[in-house]
Amino acid sequence: MELRDLKPEEVTEYKRRLLAAIPPTGSIGNISLLRELGGDDDIYWAVRDELIRDGALEAGRGRGGSVRRITVKAAAPPADREADLYGPILATLKKDWAQDYRYGDFDAEITARQGRRETGGRWSRPDITLITFDAFRYVPGKHLDVITFEVKRHEGIDVTAVYESLAHRRAAHYSYLLIHVPAREAEASAATIEELSHEAEEHGVGLVAFGAPDDYRTWEFHEEADRNDPDPADINEFIDDQLTDGFKDRITRWLR
Repeated sequence: MELRDLKPEEVTEYKRRLLAAIPPTGSIGNISLLRELGGDDDIYWAVRDELIRDGALEAGRGRGGSVRRITVKAAAPPADREADLYGPILATLKKDWAQDYRYGDFDAEITARQGRRETGGRWSRPDITLITFDAFRYVPGKHLDVITFEVKRHEGIDVTAVYESLAHRRAAHYSYLLIHVPAREAEASAATIEELSHEAEEHGVGLVAFGAPDDYRTWEFHEEADRNDPDPADINEFIDDQLTDGFKDRITRWLR
């Protein structure tokens, strides 16, 4: 059975049961969760991967792998850790960004949280990856675009962040640097953002400064990313190394 065979309310209930079975602190093995939940193993893995992509769970190590909850602080000021930004940014990309760019079929997930798994060396792992799929009436073939996002906070940022985003262009069609600049810091950060914009423009990297990760109205586009044409072998390797099995299965279905 596949996830698409379930009704939306059945998927929601399974997610609720899965989350309820995970302790509030610490991790639990996938095998233990499979035993507790019962039912179809494929459904478990598909739902687990969706929760990881949505930023609710983080995969861990151990025999058979493990998961733990990702807790978001309630009523917190603007995120005080870079990792706290990923979930709200992912939601904004899926809702507002995708609508703004008029994507058809697409999906995105947080790719920063992969523990110590080998993914290709320094700067090879973007924080968030979005992939779009299109088939055109007058253009033969099926087309994937890989879009990567490197997320940084404004404190202490320098041109190294642009080079980190640039490294992702080895396997990405578009690469963006997203910088969190709270409204109260906008004036003080203006000169740094301008310097980074010049560097990003020179290398074809997109640059966006945002005040609130979950409010697209605060996202200011300083540079659009130039389209890149990576080697198909590098794209294939990137997808295989960086994405969850559920995301890879979705891509495979697009390409059938």
